[in-house]
Amino acid sequence: MWYKKYIICCLLISYFSYSQDKSPIQYISEPVATIFVDMANINLSSSTKYSNTLYSLAFPGLGSSLVSERDRGKKTKITAAALAMISIASKVISNNAYNTYKEMGIDDYQSNRIEQKYNQANIANYVFLGSVSAYFSLGISDFFQSRQYVKNTTINRFD
Repeated sequence: MWYKKYIICCLLISYFSYSQDKSPIQYISEPVATIFVDMANINLSSSTKYSNTLYSLAFPGLGSSLVSERDRGKKTKITAAALAMISIASKVISNNAYNTYKEMGIDDYQSNRIEQKYNQANIANYVFLGSVSAYFSLGISDFFQSRQYVKNTTINRFD
C-alpha cells in the first residue's frame, strides 16, 4: 500500500517540476566571479575515521589507535587486555568453585566447607562482573575520546 502513495507522490512531483515554464537566461546584470577550490586540502577520509572509532566499543584502545595512525591507545589496549584476562580467569574460578559446591554432600555441610566454596564462587563472580563492567566502561570512554580526537583533528586540518 505504501508503494502506491510513493508512486503517486513521484508522479505529482515530476508533473509539477516539468510543467513549469523554463526559459533560458538571456541577460546577466552583474559579473560572475569564479571560485577555485584546492582539492589538496580536502580530506574525504573522515567518515572512515569516525567508523573506526566503533572498534573501541569491542576492544578499547583499538579505535584510538586506528584514528590516530597508531599514536594513541597503547595504554588503553594493555588495560583492556588485563581486564579481559581478569574477567576470564575469575569466571573460570567461579564456575569451578560453583560446580564443586553443587557436588558437595551432607558431610561438607556439617564441616562448613560448603559455605566456604559458595563464598569463593560468589566473590569470583563479583570480580568477574566488576572487571566486565570496567572493560565496557573503558570501551565507552575510549569511543567518545577517539570521536573527539577525530573531530578536533578534522577541524584543525582546515585552519
